[in-house]
This record gives sequence, structure tokens and C-alpha cells, in this order.
Amino acid sequence: MLHHTRDNLVMVRAALDRASAGAAWASREGV
Repeated sequence: MLHHTRDNLVMVRAALDRASAGAAWASREGV
């Protein structure tokens, strides 16, 4: 159970990193 939760946290963090990177790219592109 604990390991499964940790895997979910890793996926959530990866998704947040991707979203923040996309937002930074969009702001840099002036979209």
C-alpha cells in the first residue's frame, strides 16, 4: 500500500513538473 502511494506521488509530481514547464513555455512564447 505504501509503495503504491509513493508511486502515485511520483506520477503526480511528474505531471506537475510537466504542467509547470508547459506554463513557462507558454508564457515565454507569449501565448
